[in-house]
Amino acid sequence: MARTRYVDPDDLSGLLPPNTLSMMVGATQALQGVFPDAGLGIGRRDYPRNDYLGLVITRPAESILVLGVNYEDHKDGLDNEDILKLDINAGSITPYKPSDFEREYPQYAGTHRAKKDYLRSLKS
Repeated sequence: MARTRYVDPDDLSGLLPPNTLSMMVGATQALQGVFPDAGLGIGRRDYPRNDYLGLVITRPAESILVLGVNYEDHKDGLDNEDILKLDINAGSITPYKPSDFEREYPQYAGTHRAKKDYLRSLKS
């Protein structure tokens, strides 16, 4: 079973990137290189196997934010995403299996393992 963590809902605005709580339902934003605030208790995958790409935030429902923490995995050559479900009202943060996320919100199916070139640097 996934381990749920809690954050005081009143503290969320200071722990999330600016304007996240004002996102419209159905909106998604991609933030290259941005990692969630340590106060959310989200762990980070290690280099050299993984290179961090960035954060994708989706708001599939009024009280739900889905945080996608994205990496390039050098072992399998794919982009991988750790997905966390944030219930804004309860302040609960729960790891979200991609299959559970896709079953609950089928409009986002197939996105967690998709290559995310928009999170890569434009440097050559």
